[in-house]
Amino acid sequence: MDVLVTGADQRQGLAVIRALGRKGLEIFATGQERNSVGFFSRYTKELCQYPSPFADKNGFVDTILQVVKKHRIPVVFPTVESTVIALDEFREEFEGLTRLAIAPREPLHIALDKKQTLTLAKELGVPIPRTCFANSLEEALAFAEGIGYPVVMKIASPDIIHKSDAGGVKVGVKNDDELRAAVDRMTRVALDTATA
Repeated sequence: MDVLVTGADQRQGLAVIRALGRKGLEIFATGQERNSVGFFSRYTKELCQYPSPFADKNGFVDTILQVVKKHRIPVVFPTVESTVIALDEFREEFEGLTRLAIAPREPLHIALDKKQTLTLAKELGVPIPRTCFANSLEEALAFAEGIGYPVVMKIASPDIIHKSDAGGVKVGVKNDDELRAAVDRMTRVALDTATA
């Protein structure tokens, strides 16, 4: 095997499997779901299911480590944020065994933190969309009404967003009612994460 790809249960995982497979690389596909779409790609030579990187980060990392050791896979290519974050946290465990296809820790953390990303973009003169880091429903409503709908909402903290991928915390809203519903859902996700 040439490369282990995570996120075979997501479209981006399948896209990476196909792109690397077309280049002639042998792919070991891994995903959270038993019927992960990437498992059925013609480019997938081997596969395995891993536990949720949200609910069982240690189990996820152990699974990837076991596969890397058993098959002597030289590169691990995480394709979804949850697996990037888990592998980053345990990157020292992989040293000398394989290469993780992720950025070094400091720039990775900037990229995962929306506030830091926008701050850096401003410093570099990169145009950014009008943005508000709302701390209440009222702030979010006032900002949306000020710039006009539709707006895109997402949770800014990488500690929350990666734990709630399945809940869909990035949404486009077209009116006040949709914004209220999105804020309610995001608040529940944040509370669930804080108590986990």
